[in-house]
Amino acid sequence: MVGTLFRDLLQPLWETFNRITGISRRILWENTAVRVYSLYDKRMEKVEDPAIRQRYEADFDWLLNQADPALFGLNYNPLKHFRRPPVLLEAEGKSIRFRRTCCFYYDASNPVEYCSTCPLLRPKKCR
Repeated sequence: MVGTLFRDLLQPLWETFNRITGISRRILWENTAVRVYSLYDKRMEKVEDPAIRQRYEADFDWLLNQADPALFGLNYNPLKHFRRPPVLLEAEGKSIRFRRTCCFYYDASNPVEYCSTCPLLRPKKCR
């Protein structure tokens, strides 16, 4: 199922987007990775059953750390590659996992607005 989703569906789709629009493959793959992280994080927050939570965590760990790059049709695992540690923003009292690439959300919004994990907003001391 993982290969079908990533290698057979998304990899050719991202290649086509890249060829037609010039959007970087890295941005497209990081967008994918960020959505996968978000889905797992939000679902795991709500799971109370320890057995189900353990299964979610094991599945997520496998996707990040053990899934062969061939399952993505790439020479690297984008879910592992784009995973960054959270940065504590003391002034805001929260941690944010900043992206590696800019998704250009600010370029598509009117008025201009940046996504909450935008690397352009990352504090300089954390870069």
